Amino acid sequence: MLQSRHLLFALGLAALALPVRAEIYKYYDADGNLVLSDAVPKDRAERVERITPREIMTVPALKPQPRPASAVHKAVASPVKAGYAIVVQSPAQGASYARGPEPVPVAVSISPALAKAHRLEFLLDGGEPSASMAAIPVGDLGAGAHSLAIRVVDEKGAVLQVSTISFKVQ
Repeated sequence: MLQSRHLLFALGLAALALPVRAEIYKYYDADGNLVLSDAVPKDRAERVERITPREIMTVPALKPQPRPASAVHKAVASPVKAGYAIVVQSPAQGASYARGPEPVPVAVSISPALAKAHRLEFLLDGGEPSASMAAIPVGDLGAGAHSLAIRVVDEKGAVLQVSTISFKVQ
């Protein structure tokens, strides 16, 4: 008896979980306004169009990929060598700039914050490193492709991380 109650309860819940579909109708009222309704008006039955909704699009979730234990160990063992992320915000990768008096601003973000013994160096077209670069004077550059490299260097001059972008001058 108890099992049949559980079965009836489960069937009742399953019936409630079935998708509910209402009929949707489209028509225009006397003033020419579009009306969407779940009922057909009696006075306009001949001018009513039934709308059939499309199926809902779904995308299956991606399965997470486990990280190997050795990769986790390496990141913890040497956080400085593993870890600067340099993002060049300006100039934009692949952007074109008109040659003229207006310089292109240089904006860079780095995380985590630089260690005390580390510094940034900027290299325009592979030239001499500069300790800072607020803007690129595009008027001084020739037309064509150019590159800007930003690198993190330690106290001994060893390069720890490099990010390079290219841009064009017209």
